[in-house]
Amino acid sequence: MSKYFILLGFICVFWFASCSVKDDVKVDDLNQNDENEQKNDDLETNDDNSVKDDSGQVDDVVKTDDSATPDNNIVPDDSVMIDEDQTTDEDLTDNEESDLNDESGNDEDSDIINDPVILFEDFETPSTWTKWKKININKLMNSADPFLYSGDLWEIGDPEISGKITDAHSGENLLATIVNDKIPDNKNLMNIVYYNEKFTIPANGVDIEFYAWIDTHVYPNETKRGGVLLYLCEEVNFQSGGKCSKVSGDAANTVELFKELESDPDGYISTFYGMYTKQYLGLSGKSGEFVKITGSVTESGSAGKNVYLVFEYQAPNDSGTNVYGIYVDDISVTKR
Repeated sequence: MSKYFILLGFICVFWFASCSVKDDVKVDDLNQNDENEQKNDDLETNDDNSVKDDSGQVDDVVKTDDSATPDNNIVPDDSVMIDEDQTTDEDLTDNEESDLNDESGNDEDSDIINDPVILFEDFETPSTWTKWKKININKLMNSADPFLYSGDLWEIGDPEISGKITDAHSGENLLATIVNDKIPDNKNLMNIVYYNEKFTIPANGVDIEFYAWIDTHVYPNETKRGGVLLYLCEEVNFQSGGKCSKVSGDAANTVELFKELESDPDGYISTFYGMYTKQYLGLSGKSGEFVKITGSVTESGSAGKNVYLVFEYQAPNDSGTNVYGIYVDDISVTKR
C-alpha cells in the first residue's frame, strides 16, 4: 500500500514541474513579444520623425539606439561647414551676369565721358531757334546810323531760290542771311547769330566742320565787300555787354577760328572789307554750291575758356546789290 502512495507522489511532483516549465515558457514568450512590439514602435517613431511635416520641414532630430557608442569623428549633416572660397555653378552664373552688367554700365558711362561731339546742328528740330540767338550789333552800337539796317538778318528755313539754292545740304532747313531773299542794299550790316549753349575748350582744342553756300559781292578787280566771320566768343563778353563782335571792342576776348580754317574747294576763305572799311579774314566769294569748311583751335592759351560759337555777317553800305549772303548747314564742333 505504501508503494502506491510513493508512486502517486512521484506522479504529482512530475505533473507540477511540467506545469511550471510551461508557465515559464509562456512568460518568456510574452516578454519577447513585448520587446518586439517595443522595437517596432521605435522603428515607426523613427520613420515618423524622418518624414516631412505639414510645413514641408524635416525634423533634424534623429533618434538613435541609446546603447550605440557615438563616433565623435562623424560630423552631423547640419553642421557641415562650406569653404567660403567654394563657388557653385549658380554663384558663377550670378557673378558673370553681374560682371556683364557692370561692364555694360561702365561702357555707357565711358561713352558719355568720352563722347567727342561738343555741338552738332542740322537745323531740323522744332526747338532749333531756342538754341540760336540773334543780335543786331550795329543797332546796339550806332542806332543813329543813316545806313542802319534794323532787322535781325539771320533766319532758319527751307531755301527755295530758283537758279541759286533750292535745297539744304541735308534735310530741309538751314541757317541763312534771310533764307529766300537778297541781302539788304546800301545798309551797314553787323549782325551775329550764336549758339546759346556755352562749352569749355578742352586741353587739346576743338575741330570744327560745316557746309556753306556763299554769295557775297565781288568787284571786277576781285575786291570783296562783305562776308562772314566765325569765332568763339568768351562768356565774359555776353555777361558784360550782352554782345560780341569783332569791331565792338570785344575782339580781345574772342578766339580766332579762321587762322586754321580751310575750304573744299579752296578759295572761299579770304580777306574782305566789312564796316568802317576794316578788313577781315572770313567766308566770302561766290561758290555756286555747298563747300566744306573745316578748321580747329589748337592754341594752348585757349584751353579752359568758356565760349560761344558765333557767326557774324559784315558788310559796308557800298557792298553792292544782288547778293544772297551765306547759307550754313550741318555744323559740328568736336574734341581734338
